[in-house]
Amino acid sequence: MGLEIYTLDEISLSNKEVLEILNKIFVYDHIDIELYRRTIELDPNHSNNEFFFFTENNEVIGVAYLVYLKEKTKSILGGLNKYTDHIWLKLLGVVPGKEELLENIIDYIEDYAGRNNKKIIHIYGYAPFYFAPGIDRRYEIINRKLFEKGYELESKVVNYYVDMDEYYVPLEALWLQERISREGYVVRETGIDEYDRVTTWIKEKFGIIWGLESLITKNYECSGIIIVENKEEEIIGFNTYGASAPYRYGPVGVWEKYRGRGFGKILLHYTLNKMKKLGLRIVEIPWTTHLFYYAGVPGLYRIRLFNIYVKKIN
Repeated sequence: MGLEIYTLDEISLSNKEVLEILNKIFVYDHIDIELYRRTIELDPNHSNNEFFFFTENNEVIGVAYLVYLKEKTKSILGGLNKYTDHIWLKLLGVVPGKEELLENIIDYIEDYAGRNNKKIIHIYGYAPFYFAPGIDRRYEIINRKLFEKGYELESKVVNYYVDMDEYYVPLEALWLQERISREGYVVRETGIDEYDRVTTWIKEKFGIIWGLESLITKNYECSGIIIVENKEEEIIGFNTYGASAPYRYGPVGVWEKYRGRGFGKILLHYTLNKMKKLGLRIVEIPWTTHLFYYAGVPGLYRIRLFNIYVKKIN
């Protein structure tokens, strides 16, 4: 029996069964139920009919999860209309030992994209509803196969991981916060009734995607947005936590004219300390190119490297 293809609707698996399959394939990723639910259920572009399972002899040996901008999303995120001919993979992988089937899966993806009038494929680079920023560089055969199939390296990013048993707020961050407090600045958590004002500011200063990712935190009891305000009560910086996963830090940003004065470091440690108080054992600082900025965080114990790819297709 050859390779057969089923959608999430067609394969009739429970969430538990899907998780077992995904973690068998993605041995470096550890996809839990909360990440799975948020990545699928919150994504307005998700469709069960674009989550493909590839089987051989009635056993799932590979997955490819695709998304593209749906009409309802275009109306919400009008600024992204230029991406209507783009398609993103959120997952691509095979069971270890079945890598020879990758080419068939990639060919199917490209054919599906073409039939849906998509001209550009991204793997992964899909924010904010993502399992991982890109392909972990330890999946060496997948990375090599994408290179052979003509995919270009769009960017390299890293995830940092912080052991919260070892984390503490450095004195430098405490001194900085004391200094800005004397200058009239306030660091605090956003109230639920302030979300429209705060997320609108984030969207205006840092773009639609970060605005949307910050808004997600409104759905969860142990997620939130930290802000810094000046004495005129203008927002000058923000830091979210627990958006696309309970243990994920960020995004974080400081208004350009206030950068270089320590506000980013204050937000970093205020937020990490908040996450520690909420009982998180490990915190993930995802999808960053700031290789040195986070290197001094107490408790930092692990770095993962990811490749994000793109390809134009006929």
